[in-house]
Amino acid sequence: MSTLGPLRDLLEHRTDLSLTLDEVQQYQRMFDEANWTSPATGLEKRRHILFHLAILVGKLARIEERADHRVETTDSFNDAVADLLVFAAQLASVADVSLQDLYLDRLTGLVIA
Repeated sequence: MSTLGPLRDLLEHRTDLSLTLDEVQQYQRMFDEANWTSPATGLEKRRHILFHLAILVGKLARIEERADHRVETTDSFNDAVADLLVFAAQLASVADVSLQDLYLDRLTGLVIA
């Protein structure tokens, strides 16, 4: 079985699927290990992800700007939002931290602070 076997199984049987952020990070790590073709070291990988994140922010701005002018676009808002989660999972993995813990700590700081 390839490294994508568990991910493929998950995606093929995703009816009523519920994932924790740690599971999202785990599946993203599996996908990246099988498909990552860019720099592999921590700093280089983080920088490469940040380049893609900057491109994505521009894409989101273009989607919203075109919506303001009622202009059709082939860019997908839903895909862009999903990509935000992909990049968050990748960055957490590069830093060797739990995305779920980061999220809960951040939310706790905003609510309780």
